[in-house]
Amino acid sequence: MIELRHLQCFTVCADTGSFSEAARILYTTQSNVSKMIRQLESETGGQLFERHARGIALTARGQYVYRHAQQMLEQAARLSGFREEEGYEFLRLALTPSSWLSDRFVDFCLAHEAEAWRYRVFSGGPDEVIRLVRDTAADIAFVQVGGAEEASFEYRCRHAGLTFRPLRSVRNILYQGGGAQTAGGERSLRLVQRIGEEMAGAVLSQDGSPVQLCTVVATDSDYILDKLLSSTELCNVSGDYMNGSGPHAARDDLPESLQGESIFGWLVRRGGEELLPEPAKVFEAYIEALPEIRGAAAETD
Repeated sequence: MIELRHLQCFTVCADTGSFSEAARILYTTQSNVSKMIRQLESETGGQLFERHARGIALTARGQYVYRHAQQMLEQAARLSGFREEEGYEFLRLALTPSSWLSDRFVDFCLAHEAEAWRYRVFSGGPDEVIRLVRDTAADIAFVQVGGAEEASFEYRCRHAGLTFRPLRSVRNILYQGGGAQTAGGERSLRLVQRIGEEMAGAVLSQDGSPVQLCTVVATDSDYILDKLLSSTELCNVSGDYMNGSGPHAARDDLPESLQGESIFGWLVRRGGEELLPEPAKVFEAYIEALPEIRGAAAETD
Protein backbone atom coordinates (compact mmCIF):
# COMPACT_ATOMS: atom_id res chain seq x y z
CA MET A 1 0.00 0.00 0.00
CA ILE A 2 1.39 3.41 -1.00
CA GLU A 3 1.66 5.81 1.93
CA LEU A 4 1.94 9.58 1.77
CA ARG A 5 5.25 9.47 3.69
CA HIS A 6 6.67 7.30 0.90
CA LEU A 7 5.55 9.81 -1.72
CA GLN A 8 6.98 12.71 0.27
CA CYS A 9 10.31 10.93 0.63
CA PHE A 10 10.31 10.08 -3.08
CA THR A 11 9.63 13.65 -4.22
CA VAL A 12 12.35 15.07 -1.93
CA CYS A 13 14.83 12.53 -3.34
CA ALA A 14 13.84 13.51 -6.88
CA ASP A 15 14.12 17.23 -6.14
CA THR A 16 17.53 16.97 -4.46
CA GLY A 17 19.02 14.18 -6.59
CA SER A 18 20.47 12.61 -3.47
CA PHE A 19 19.33 10.09 -0.86
CA SER A 20 21.68 11.58 1.74
CA GLU A 21 20.41 15.14 1.16
CA ALA A 22 16.81 13.88 1.31
CA ALA A 23 17.59 12.19 4.63
CA ARG A 24 18.97 15.47 6.00
CA ILE A 25 15.89 17.42 4.91
CA LEU A 26 13.48 14.79 6.27
CA TYR A 27 15.37 14.39 9.57
CA THR A 28 15.91 10.68 9.09
CA THR A 29 18.67 8.31 8.06
CA GLN A 30 19.84 7.47 4.57
CA SER A 31 19.09 3.79 5.18
CA ASN A 32 15.50 4.68 6.07
CA VAL A 33 15.18 6.76 2.90
CA SER A 34 16.51 3.85 0.81
CA LYS A 35 14.05 1.52 2.51
CA MET A 36 11.05 3.74 1.71
CA ILE A 37 12.14 4.10 -1.92
CA ARG A 38 12.46 0.29 -2.24
CA GLN A 39 8.95 -0.10 -0.79
CA LEU A 40 7.56 2.46 -3.23
CA GLU A 41 9.33 0.76 -6.14
CA SER A 42 7.74 -2.52 -5.07
CA GLU A 43 4.29 -0.89 -4.99
CA THR A 44 4.73 0.82 -8.38
CA GLY A 45 6.25 -2.20 -10.07
CA GLY A 46 9.66 -0.98 -11.16
CA GLN A 47 12.78 1.10 -10.66
CA LEU A 48 12.21 4.78 -9.96
CA PHE A 49 15.80 6.04 -9.82
CA GLU A 50 18.99 5.42 -11.73
CA ARG A 51 22.12 5.55 -9.57
CA HIS A 52 25.21 7.26 -10.96
CA ALA A 53 28.43 8.82 -9.69
CA ARG A 54 26.87 12.25 -9.07
CA GLY A 55 23.76 10.97 -7.29
CA ILE A 56 20.39 9.76 -8.55
CA ALA A 57 18.11 10.61 -11.46
CA LEU A 58 14.52 9.65 -12.24
CA THR A 59 13.84 6.82 -14.66
CA ALA A 60 11.00 7.16 -17.17
CA ARG A 61 8.78 5.32 -14.68
CA GLY A 62 10.03 7.61 -11.94
CA GLN A 63 9.09 10.73 -13.93
CA TYR A 64 5.56 9.39 -14.37
CA VAL A 65 5.24 8.57 -10.65
CA TYR A 66 6.72 11.96 -9.71
CA ARG A 67 4.01 13.89 -11.57
CA HIS A 68 1.24 11.94 -9.84
CA ALA A 69 2.98 12.02 -6.46
CA GLN A 70 3.06 15.82 -6.56
CA GLN A 71 -0.67 15.96 -7.33
CA MET A 72 -1.50 13.53 -4.53
CA LEU A 73 0.57 15.46 -1.99
CA GLU A 74 -1.07 18.74 -3.05
CA GLN A 75 -4.54 17.22 -2.69
CA ALA A 76 -3.64 15.75 0.72
CA ALA A 77 -2.42 19.16 1.92
CA ARG A 78 -5.64 20.73 0.71
CA LEU A 79 -7.76 18.16 2.53
CA SER A 80 -5.80 18.60 5.75
CA GLY A 81 -6.52 22.32 5.54
CA PHE A 82 -10.25 21.70 5.95
CA ARG A 83 -9.83 21.27 9.71
CA GLU A 84 -8.22 24.73 9.97
CA GLU A 85 -11.14 26.21 8.01
CA GLU A 86 -13.87 24.60 10.12
CA GLY A 87 -16.37 27.12 11.38
CA TYR A 88 -15.67 29.71 8.68
CA GLU A 89 -17.09 30.43 5.26
CA PHE A 90 -14.42 30.94 2.62
CA LEU A 91 -14.18 32.85 -0.63
CA ARG A 92 -11.52 31.08 -2.71
CA LEU A 93 -10.93 33.41 -5.62
CA ALA A 94 -8.59 33.38 -8.61
CA LEU A 95 -7.89 36.49 -10.71
CA THR A 96 -5.86 37.45 -13.72
CA PRO A 97 -3.78 40.49 -12.67
CA SER A 98 -5.79 43.72 -12.73
CA SER A 99 -5.50 46.72 -10.45
CA TRP A 100 -9.14 47.53 -11.18
CA LEU A 101 -10.24 44.08 -10.04
CA SER A 102 -7.90 44.16 -7.03
CA ASP A 103 -9.43 47.46 -5.96
CA ARG A 104 -12.93 46.00 -6.31
CA PHE A 105 -11.94 43.04 -4.12
CA VAL A 106 -10.64 45.38 -1.41
CA ASP A 107 -13.89 47.37 -1.57
CA PHE A 108 -15.81 44.12 -1.21
CA CYS A 109 -13.80 43.10 1.87
CA LEU A 110 -14.40 46.47 3.51
CA ALA A 111 -18.13 46.23 2.80
CA HIS A 112 -18.31 42.79 4.44
CA GLU A 113 -16.07 43.28 7.48
CA ALA A 114 -18.94 42.24 9.75
CA GLU A 115 -19.15 38.81 8.11
CA ALA A 116 -17.22 35.87 9.55
CA TRP A 117 -15.63 35.20 6.17
CA ARG A 118 -12.13 34.16 5.26
CA TYR A 119 -10.46 34.76 1.90
CA ARG A 120 -7.98 32.88 -0.28
CA VAL A 121 -7.01 34.97 -3.32
CA PHE A 122 -4.76 33.67 -6.10
CA SER A 123 -3.41 35.54 -9.11
CA GLY A 124 -2.05 34.22 -12.39
CA GLY A 125 -2.38 34.07 -16.13
CA PRO A 126 -5.41 32.50 -17.84
CA ASP A 127 -3.96 28.97 -17.86
CA GLU A 128 -2.98 29.17 -14.19
CA VAL A 129 -6.47 30.41 -13.29
CA ILE A 130 -8.00 27.47 -15.20
CA ARG A 131 -5.79 25.08 -13.22
CA LEU A 132 -6.72 26.67 -9.87
CA VAL A 133 -10.46 26.32 -10.49
CA ARG A 134 -10.13 22.85 -12.05
CA ASP A 135 -8.15 21.59 -9.04
CA THR A 136 -10.64 23.18 -6.58
CA ALA A 137 -8.04 25.52 -5.08
CA ALA A 138 -10.40 28.32 -6.18
CA ASP A 139 -14.20 28.19 -6.32
CA ILE A 140 -14.59 30.97 -8.89
CA ALA A 141 -12.28 33.05 -11.07
CA PHE A 142 -12.49 36.38 -12.88
CA VAL A 143 -10.44 36.51 -16.04
CA GLN A 144 -9.45 38.94 -18.77
CA VAL A 145 -8.33 37.37 -22.06
CA GLY A 146 -7.52 38.89 -25.43
CA GLY A 147 -10.49 38.89 -27.78
CA ALA A 148 -8.54 36.87 -30.33
CA GLU A 149 -7.85 34.26 -27.65
CA GLU A 150 -11.46 33.90 -26.48
CA ALA A 151 -12.26 30.82 -28.59
CA SER A 152 -9.04 29.08 -27.53
CA PHE A 153 -9.62 30.02 -23.89
CA GLU A 154 -13.20 28.72 -23.94
CA TYR A 155 -11.97 25.46 -25.48
CA ARG A 156 -9.38 25.04 -22.71
CA CYS A 157 -12.09 25.76 -20.13
CA ARG A 158 -14.42 23.11 -21.59
CA HIS A 159 -11.55 20.61 -21.69
CA ALA A 160 -10.94 21.29 -17.98
CA GLY A 161 -14.63 20.87 -17.11
CA LEU A 162 -15.22 24.60 -16.56
CA THR A 163 -17.79 27.11 -17.73
CA PHE A 164 -16.72 30.60 -18.86
CA ARG A 165 -19.25 33.44 -18.92
CA PRO A 166 -18.15 36.67 -20.65
CA LEU A 167 -19.32 39.83 -18.87
CA ARG A 168 -17.80 42.71 -20.80
CA SER A 169 -15.68 43.60 -23.82
CA VAL A 170 -12.71 45.74 -22.83
CA ARG A 171 -11.17 48.16 -25.36
CA ASN A 172 -7.38 48.07 -25.72
CA ILE A 173 -5.58 51.26 -24.64
CA LEU A 174 -1.97 52.44 -24.84
CA TYR A 175 -0.82 53.69 -21.42
CA GLN A 176 2.22 55.94 -21.26
CA GLY A 177 4.59 55.64 -18.34
CA GLY A 178 4.79 58.58 -15.97
CA GLY A 179 8.51 58.96 -16.61
CA ALA A 180 8.19 59.22 -20.37
CA GLN A 181 9.93 62.20 -21.94
CA THR A 182 7.63 62.58 -24.94
CA ALA A 183 3.87 62.51 -25.31
CA GLY A 184 3.72 60.52 -28.50
CA GLY A 185 5.04 59.99 -31.99
CA GLU A 186 7.74 57.45 -31.06
CA ARG A 187 8.98 55.10 -33.71
CA SER A 188 9.46 52.47 -31.02
CA LEU A 189 7.54 51.46 -27.90
CA ARG A 190 9.27 49.92 -24.89
CA LEU A 191 6.66 48.02 -22.93
CA VAL A 192 5.90 46.50 -19.56
CA GLN A 193 3.33 43.80 -20.16
CA ARG A 194 1.62 41.07 -18.19
CA ILE A 195 3.01 37.59 -18.75
CA GLY A 196 1.15 36.08 -21.66
CA GLU A 197 0.60 39.52 -23.23
CA GLU A 198 4.18 40.19 -24.32
CA MET A 199 4.63 42.08 -27.59
CA ALA A 200 7.60 42.29 -29.92
CA GLY A 201 8.27 43.14 -33.55
CA ALA A 202 7.18 45.85 -35.96
CA VAL A 203 3.62 47.11 -36.41
CA LEU A 204 2.14 49.99 -38.38
CA SER A 205 1.06 53.17 -36.63
CA GLN A 206 -2.12 55.03 -37.50
CA ASP A 207 -0.26 57.13 -40.07
CA GLY A 208 1.16 54.00 -41.69
CA SER A 209 4.75 54.36 -40.43
CA PRO A 210 6.46 51.41 -38.71
CA VAL A 211 6.59 51.19 -34.91
CA GLN A 212 8.98 48.76 -33.24
CA LEU A 213 7.59 47.00 -30.16
CA CYS A 214 9.80 45.60 -27.42
CA THR A 215 8.54 44.09 -24.14
CA VAL A 216 11.26 45.05 -21.67
CA VAL A 217 9.49 43.66 -18.59
CA ALA A 218 6.92 40.86 -18.39
CA THR A 219 5.29 40.32 -15.02
CA ASP A 220 2.26 38.76 -13.33
CA SER A 221 2.40 41.45 -10.63
CA ASP A 222 0.05 44.39 -11.06
CA TYR A 223 2.02 46.26 -8.41
CA ILE A 224 5.22 46.02 -10.46
CA LEU A 225 3.34 47.04 -13.61
CA ASP A 226 1.85 50.11 -11.92
CA LYS A 227 5.15 51.04 -10.29
CA LEU A 228 7.03 50.88 -13.60
CA LEU A 229 4.33 52.88 -15.38
CA SER A 230 4.55 55.52 -12.66
CA SER A 231 8.33 55.87 -12.58
CA THR A 232 9.73 54.91 -15.99
CA GLU A 233 9.23 55.63 -19.68
CA LEU A 234 7.80 52.15 -20.26
CA CYS A 235 4.33 51.90 -21.78
CA ASN A 236 1.63 49.25 -21.54
CA VAL A 237 -1.02 47.95 -23.91
CA SER A 238 -4.05 46.49 -22.13
CA GLY A 239 -7.75 46.97 -21.46
CA ASP A 240 -9.25 50.36 -20.69
CA TYR A 241 -10.71 50.42 -17.17
CA MET A 242 -9.14 47.03 -16.35
CA ASN A 243 -5.59 48.35 -16.16
CA GLY A 244 -3.71 50.25 -13.47
CA SER A 245 -5.39 52.40 -10.88
CA GLY A 246 -2.53 54.92 -10.98
CA PRO A 247 -2.52 58.21 -12.94
CA HIS A 248 -1.24 56.74 -16.18
CA ALA A 249 -1.90 58.78 -19.30
CA ALA A 250 -4.04 56.92 -21.84
CA ARG A 251 -2.98 57.71 -25.39
CA ASP A 252 -5.16 57.57 -28.49
CA ASP A 253 -2.33 56.69 -30.91
CA LEU A 254 -2.39 52.92 -30.43
CA PRO A 255 -1.17 51.29 -33.66
CA GLU A 256 -4.13 50.09 -35.69
CA SER A 257 -2.93 46.49 -35.69
CA LEU A 258 -3.04 46.49 -31.86
CA GLN A 259 -6.47 48.03 -31.58
CA GLY A 260 -9.12 45.59 -30.47
CA GLU A 261 -10.79 44.25 -27.38
CA SER A 262 -10.24 41.89 -24.49
CA ILE A 263 -12.97 39.84 -22.86
CA PHE A 264 -13.66 40.00 -19.12
CA GLY A 265 -15.74 37.29 -17.42
CA TRP A 266 -15.89 34.62 -14.77
CA LEU A 267 -15.47 30.86 -14.73
CA VAL A 268 -16.54 28.06 -12.42
CA ARG A 269 -16.50 24.29 -12.51
CA ARG A 270 -19.19 23.02 -14.87
CA GLY A 271 -22.48 22.60 -13.02
CA GLY A 272 -20.97 24.10 -9.88
CA GLU A 273 -22.45 27.59 -9.92
CA GLU A 274 -25.35 26.62 -7.66
CA LEU A 275 -22.92 24.89 -5.29
CA LEU A 276 -20.71 27.93 -4.76
CA PRO A 277 -20.11 28.95 -1.13
CA GLU A 278 -22.17 31.94 -0.04
CA PRO A 279 -19.24 34.42 -0.11
CA ALA A 280 -18.46 33.42 -3.72
CA LYS A 281 -22.10 33.94 -4.74
CA VAL A 282 -22.16 37.35 -3.07
CA PHE A 283 -18.89 38.39 -4.73
CA GLU A 284 -20.14 37.25 -8.13
CA ALA A 285 -23.33 39.28 -7.70
CA TYR A 286 -21.28 42.28 -6.53
CA ILE A 287 -19.08 42.24 -9.66
CA GLU A 288 -22.04 41.82 -12.01
CA ALA A 289 -23.86 44.74 -10.35
CA LEU A 290 -20.98 47.20 -10.86
CA PRO A 291 -22.01 50.07 -13.16
CA GLU A 292 -19.29 49.35 -15.72
CA ILE A 293 -20.35 45.70 -15.94
CA ARG A 294 -24.10 46.31 -15.78
CA GLY A 295 -23.82 49.07 -18.38
CA ALA A 296 -21.91 46.78 -20.75
CA ALA A 297 -24.54 44.08 -20.37
CA ALA A 298 -27.30 46.58 -21.16
CA GLU A 299 -25.52 47.64 -24.37
CA THR A 300 -25.58 44.06 -25.65
CA ASP A 301 -29.25 43.40 -24.77
